[in-house]
Amino acid sequence: MANVTTYITAAVAEFRANLGAHLRSVRAGGEVLILDRGRPVARLVPVEGMGAREGRIEELVRAGQVRLPDGPLAPDFWDRPRLEDPEGRMVQAILEERAEGP
Repeated sequence: MANVTTYITAAVAEFRANLGAHLRSVRAGGEVLILDRGRPVARLVPVEGMGAREGRIEELVRAGQVRLPDGPLAPDFWDRPRLEDPEGRMVQAILEERAEGP
């Protein structure tokens, strides 16, 4: 089955007056055809991938697989000492834990 896209037409003045509503429609996957004196002059469409990426992050949060940050990183975060693990034991432990599942 083909993907159905919602098309809205709007005169320039109406588009300007209802910009927020038109942007919400585009975020939801719709398109807006902008008319100037009845002639099409522009088409507002969603940016490929951007909405999908944001939706994927929200999906992962809902599934409990990721957690959004509570705030910015501590100012000294990048200056903190790092744990050396030349044999890769830490990575192996993480991979084993992931293989076990939730």
